[in-house]
Amino acid sequence: MKINEGMLTIPPEWHDATVNVYTEKPPGERGLSITINRDGLPPGSTLGEYVEEQRQRLESQLKEFQLIAKERVGILKGEAHLLEFRWRSRDVGEVHQLLMTVSDGRRILNFAGTCPGRMDQPQSAQILAILRSFQPGFDSQEKP
Repeated sequence: MKINEGMLTIPPEWHDATVNVYTEKPPGERGLSITINRDGLPPGSTLGEYVEEQRQRLESQLKEFQLIAKERVGILKGEAHLLEFRWRSRDVGEVHQLLMTVSDGRRILNFAGTCPGRMDQPQSAQILAILRSFQPGFDSQEKP
């Protein structure tokens, strides 16, 4: 498995459950961030059903959850689902997030753009541009 810093030899039966985090500011400082995590699409489920289950889970788990928007969006090579929402964190206070979910039919990638406080229009536009720049390149040899 290739990572930014090098390579690891991972047994082929293992699953990729890596999480990537990119931050606007140095670690320890609050600012915009993008987190990418991986999941598997449950057998028989559609991407839309998966996204709806995620929305329900977020609503039940996040304090003062407020859904702002839910839409299908185009990305450079495909389609994705986008949720925009706010919630209240005990540590940070208000949190504003854009969650984009894409799938290759088996595997899921969730991209969460996060802002402590409310995202202003330029921040939202920057996060959306980054998320929409994603070009799927799923490796057909990897398992979910």
